[in-house]
Amino acid sequence: MIFAQGNFSVGIKLLEKGKYQAAAGFFQHFLEETNPSDSAALFYFAKAIELNGEKERAKIIYEELHRRYPNDREIEGNLSKLYEIKNGALTNYGDFSKNDK
Repeated sequence: MIFAQGNFSVGIKLLEKGKYQAAAGFFQHFLEETNPSDSAALFYFAKAIELNGEKERAKIIYEELHRRYPNDREIEGNLSKLYEIKNGALTNYGDFSKNDK
């Protein structure tokens, strides 16, 4: 990720332990209480809700992050997986915000 990570060790540990709902709650609370546009928190929140099954909601967040950081391969990779899941095959490795095949 090209953006700096905040102090998210608790949320990241929850993700690593497979406690996706708790991790989502941690990052959502951070976003609501401190900085709703923090890119690192948004990334981890999207990852947590994606792993918790909220793929469409995660895709919207990844698309926003991709607009902010179009050359970030980690964001692009996570977003491409969601498109692959949705369409059964990877159809676009470029700007997903413009081309949803």
